[in-house]
Amino acid sequence: MDGTAKVIVLGMLAAMLAGCATLETLAPALAPPPPASLPPGAPLEAQLRQRLVGRWDGRVDLTFSDATLMIDGVRLERGVWAVDAAYGTTNLFLSAVPATLELSGADIVVTFRTDLGTVRLRLEADDDLRGTLTLATDATPRALTLRRRASTRGIPQARPSTAVERVGRTLETQERAGPATAETPPAADAAPVVVASKVGALATALPPLLVGRWEGSLDFTISARLLVVDSVRMEAGAWHVQARFGVADADLDPVVVTLDLTDDRVDLRFVTTLASRVVLRSPADRSRVDDSATVVAAAVTAASGIADVAVSLNGQEVHRHADREAPRSTAVTVPITLREGANTVVVTARDVDGGVRQEIATITYARAAAAVAVPPAPPPAPVTRERWAVIVGAGRYDNRAIPPLRFAAADAEAMYKTLVEVAGFKRENVILMTERTERKPTLRNLRQVLGTFLARAPKKEDTVVIFFAGHGAPEVDPRGAERDGLAKYLVPVDADPDDLYATALPMEEIRTIFERIEAERVVVFLDTCYSGAAGGRTFAAKGVRAGAVDELFLDRLGRAKGRAIITASRPSEVSLELAELGHGIFTYYLTRGLAGDADLNRDGIVSLQELYEYVAREVTRKSRAVGGNQHPVMKGELEGVLPLTEIRR
Repeated sequence: MDGTAKVIVLGMLAAMLAGCATLETLAPALAPPPPASLPPGAPLEAQLRQRLVGRWDGRVDLTFSDATLMIDGVRLERGVWAVDAAYGTTNLFLSAVPATLELSGADIVVTFRTDLGTVRLRLEADDDLRGTLTLATDATPRALTLRRRASTRGIPQARPSTAVERVGRTLETQERAGPATAETPPAADAAPVVVASKVGALATALPPLLVGRWEGSLDFTISARLLVVDSVRMEAGAWHVQARFGVADADLDPVVVTLDLTDDRVDLRFVTTLASRVVLRSPADRSRVDDSATVVAAAVTAASGIADVAVSLNGQEVHRHADREAPRSTAVTVPITLREGANTVVVTARDVDGGVRQEIATITYARAAAAVAVPPAPPPAPVTRERWAVIVGAGRYDNRAIPPLRFAAADAEAMYKTLVEVAGFKRENVILMTERTERKPTLRNLRQVLGTFLARAPKKEDTVVIFFAGHGAPEVDPRGAERDGLAKYLVPVDADPDDLYATALPMEEIRTIFERIEAERVVVFLDTCYSGAAGGRTFAAKGVRAGAVDELFLDRLGRAKGRAIITASRPSEVSLELAELGHGIFTYYLTRGLAGDADLNRDGIVSLQELYEYVAREVTRKSRAVGGNQHPVMKGELEGVLPLTEIRR
């Protein structure tokens, strides 16, 4: 039985087509006459409510650019103006904010604080709110403009804020006019005809707003989403919508859609089979093995939350785990012993809505043929598996044109402490470079430790961890391998922002470094980003505008056998650092995960897959809470399960 998920396409679909609201210019709060919708001499509080209460949308000069402000009320308390408001990236992630209102002459200024910084907005004569967002981690103000999306009823000649409102205004006009014609005066019992007129107008106005192809993304393991609305019609007093939904054109499935019109919104609701997913990473289906001992490794996701996960071998349940918190994603690692011949492994996940998803694999175990009797060979020398790490934190740059980072060095030090004190790495096998160490993270030193030290010290059976916290940067390279025309770099402390090619480490060179390292398993953690946008661990070289950065370069790095890369965010997003954490968000949860929080199946071991699942969930949650939009990405995959730390309970 497939899981279900409620997918709501909010009224912003219509708003995108209708454009931004433009309200009729109102008189300043302390100047003559108030709007026509208010009686002459209306109280100042009523005027302020008329101008401010509603929904305001706009953009701020950051990668996570969408901004929404909801003002629910304005009131005077003990001589001080108070504002009831909520603020966030979209209407889905709004948090209450303590807002204040300042009146100075004709100026009306709204001020409030968020977890991300301080917002100060002035109500302009054209009824837009304009001002700045000043980040807590960066004193540079970011321009912010908000326009009212939800109209204020009673203001004459105000252009409707959304397409649905335009329909509503049209219906109000028709109702006032009635169905009469020049030849036929309106009858006293014409109300039913007016209702029919409303329905007819909606049936005419809504289809052009909805019919078409809608593309977007969803916070899910597979983020791309596609909705195709084929038709919208009214039949027998009910709306009928024909639509298809899926990840891409190839897998579009018909969905039964219900349409609801409430509160200036168009809501489309439908059931899809993409609510939950089980990915069986090992053992591979139809594989043959000569060792009876193996490990079942799977990743489970469910939009509504995972109720429990069970693993069965040959019809017998060997593992079951339930989590009261019902996480949306979890990793499963279960050791099993195969019987000789064919074996069937089934991973079953049930979500909180009762939906069930299964993944099945068949594995054949064939005992290795007995060797011809020969004199016993001397026992092989025991294999010593070593673990090595290079930890880099670049926060203070020699060139003042590169903005400093507050917590890059602290991130590197926290990672060093976690690997040595929790994971048990030998101190002599771990190199730490920050502005506070004797060896600084210059370009020469980066090349030396990554390309020379790691090429000579680790052996084939060893594991290598590379960690970098600092700036990433794009540079225009129209003839390079990148389809977005941007070369990407890790930025050392002695970099020149006007000549990154000569003074920074190209991400393309990481492939060469991978090839020089003999160790079969290399894991790279990057707390940086490449978007070139302000406010995070990135900046743009000359000629680069912040915008969409593709991840083709990460895909190429992830193809190297035995190499895995986990980045703090998607390439076009901003990697945040927060004063309340004293770290970058990614590193904060990375070190907590390694210390035990990522032991999702409570077996005492934190594996690479468990660590990624934990970090991806927590970083996404925390970044939303502070108004950001950050999603860690993992590329590449190591064979089997890679244990990173053992938890002593």
